Amino acid sequence: MREGVELVREIVEALNRGDLDAMLARMDPEFEWTPLENSPVGRVARGHEEVRAYVEDWFGTLESVRLELEELEEIDGRVVATVRGHGRGPVSELALESRFCQLWTVREGRALRMEEHATREAALAASKGGPDSLSAVRSSTVDIQMPDGAADAYLTQPDDGDRHPGVLFIMDAYGLRPRIEEMADRIAERGYAVLAPNVFYRAGRSPVIPFPDMTREDARTEFFGQVRPLMAELTPERIAADGAAYLNELAKVADEPIAITGYCMGVRLGLRIAAAHPGRVAALAGFHGGGLVTEDPQSPHTLAPALVAELYFGHADNDGSNSAAQIAALEAALDEADVKHRTEVYEGAAHGYTMADTPAYDEPASERHFEALFDLLDRVT
Repeated sequence: MREGVELVREIVEALNRGDLDAMLARMDPEFEWTPLENSPVGRVARGHEEVRAYVEDWFGTLESVRLELEELEEIDGRVVATVRGHGRGPVSELALESRFCQLWTVREGRALRMEEHATREAALAASKGGPDSLSAVRSSTVDIQMPDGAADAYLTQPDDGDRHPGVLFIMDAYGLRPRIEEMADRIAERGYAVLAPNVFYRAGRSPVIPFPDMTREDARTEFFGQVRPLMAELTPERIAADGAAYLNELAKVADEPIAITGYCMGVRLGLRIAAAHPGRVAALAGFHGGGLVTEDPQSPHTLAPALVAELYFGHADNDGSNSAAQIAALEAALDEADVKHRTEVYEGAAHGYTMADTPAYDEPASERHFEALFDLLDRVT
């Protein structure tokens, strides 16, 4: 694997001297570059053209960009690079510096994929799946014909031409974005076909509302002021109809019954889809969900008698949208309906703990969520 270490070194050296042709020559034509969540230039870059554009945008954002390789390691068949980035603000002319890690997948003398992580620990955790799983994912954006138009969606699956168990990924209120794609890819690497639709499609394509600047204290408040009306439009009837379209799209590449994984508001939506289409959904996992028990006659917990799927809930701790009393009420409803389920509260983890692009992110809790999700998926689907 020493050749992989040297290949990464050559790529970084070419980048530093601005020789993008030499850099791309060492990358597979379908190379994927997954930047840090807080990257100013955004989404995953796939293929030489997008990677070139990404680097040019990056160099246009900062001056005198240079990556310093502090350490290169071969771990679990991949290359982990500890990097210190240097640059200068084009207006302020202040020297800027950041430290992060890159996880590279290399095969047959070419780089296939690179993911950036905030810490070495995060890169090492991501490396546990093995090089074959990471290199075998094929992803695309698809348009789904819906009751009220077309929904854009992220579809990712093993790149082997076979059908696989399906997972419907229901996003949180922040929308379809790189973090959702990253999480969906990780599930696909496990051997699943994963569809993550833009559930706010009636209001437009992603991003329906720009992702908020988390450095501003009032950003979250402003964002939710805009998104709450979109959430309110997702009535039980609309969710059931939308769910049928999502399942039909996923059935093109996956075998049924499928599983659902939902986050924040996505847990509520997932429950409604599972209840509306019980014969098509075998499992449902919900993480840091909110509003699962309310005074509304159509509260999600009242769906328990219609559920056939096996359920798992990874609740946030001290969650204002999902109190201990609400969790207990949900448990009681599921027990009374004899729904097979398991519930855990992730001690110390805040609402939104899986979302690495928000301040609520909790890496140990996020890794625990993947372990619980894979346990459910591997057993049931």
